[in-house]
Amino acid sequence: MPKSTHPVTCYHCGLPVPDHLDLQVEILGEQRPMCCMG
Repeated sequence: MPKSTHPVTCYHCGLPVPDHLDLQVEILGEQRPMCCMG
C-alpha cells in the first residue's frame, strides 16, 4: 500500500499515529486509527 502524504492522526487524541503502528478500533461501524491501546 502506498504511503499517504497526510499523517494519520489518532481518533481519540489527535496525535500523529507512527507509521509502524497499526492499532484500530471499530466505532459506529468504522475502523478508527489509534496511537496507543490506552
